[in-house]
Amino acid sequence: MNNQGLIIVGAGWAGQTVASAILEKGEHGVVGFLDDKSLGSEVIISVNNEDVSIPILGVSSELMKVVTDKSASGVVIAVTHSREGHLLNEIVKCHEHGIPIHEMPEFYARLNKKIPVRHLNHHWIVPRLTEPTNDLYTFFHDATNYLISLVGLIFVCLPLFPIIALVIKLDSKGPVFFKQERVGLRGKTFLVMKFRTMRSDAEKDGAVWAKQQDDRITKVGSFLRKYRLDELPQFINVLKRDMGLIGPRPERPEFVQSLAEKIPFYNYRHLVRPGISGWAQVNYPYGNTVEDAVEKLQYDLYWIKNRSFWLDLKIVFKSIKVMLTGYGAV
Repeated sequence: MNNQGLIIVGAGWAGQTVASAILEKGEHGVVGFLDDKSLGSEVIISVNNEDVSIPILGVSSELMKVVTDKSASGVVIAVTHSREGHLLNEIVKCHEHGIPIHEMPEFYARLNKKIPVRHLNHHWIVPRLTEPTNDLYTFFHDATNYLISLVGLIFVCLPLFPIIALVIKLDSKGPVFFKQERVGLRGKTFLVMKFRTMRSDAEKDGAVWAKQQDDRITKVGSFLRKYRLDELPQFINVLKRDMGLIGPRPERPEFVQSLAEKIPFYNYRHLVRPGISGWAQVNYPYGNTVEDAVEKLQYDLYWIKNRSFWLDLKIVFKSIKVMLTGYGAV
């Protein structure tokens, strides 16, 4: 069997999404779709902002025949009923002939390093996100959080504090520090600490997301945000075990309630402690829409599922790059 490409079962949102990801990464080709509901002969998808036509080769009951005729290198299952009826029989035939079968969520996650929350159900996500974490990883993760936060507080935050405090006070009226309620591990709330970057009356009309060119942000605050210096006091939150160095960014209760109603599995990010930096923060810029929250959740769930020394180390190096370049700041 040659490496001509993959057959995708399901030409709906999930199939089109994974097809775009496959072609954008360039590691595999896509031979075509199998779909039980489509009335057309092809599907047009966007790949790197260009339209690409992919043929519909038949229905799912013809899977083994199509794979053989097209000499496909494997199959991606992008339908939710993948373990029922005739399709199950076809999948078994493929396994018997040594043809690789990939589930869309797992395959998409390997390609894009994020989990497609719109194509998941509780049967898939619960066992994968609640698996026990390696004890050695947990020990070193907690020990590193404590040591780095203690060192950072003593040798970085405290020496810079007089300078940052002075420029904040000279730039605008109000306190040096800013405390705000956030949602943490298991949905419990805590007060996060930051250097103040907005006017003291920034939320007189209620809680709103920060946005580009936000006139509530002070001149000094803009600089502190760009290089993440406003987050240095959060070392105290790490020492108090409200947060970790790495994890999903903690969100405000008002926003959590709204987002959880609109985004599937949003509250699963509270299975772990929130972090100062995380996989979403180093891969996606600041966002203030529901779609931005979806994208960030997909990265957060990927980290929760794949936590490891190497992934954390990658986040650390990317975080340093973010601090030096100001990537994604508002």
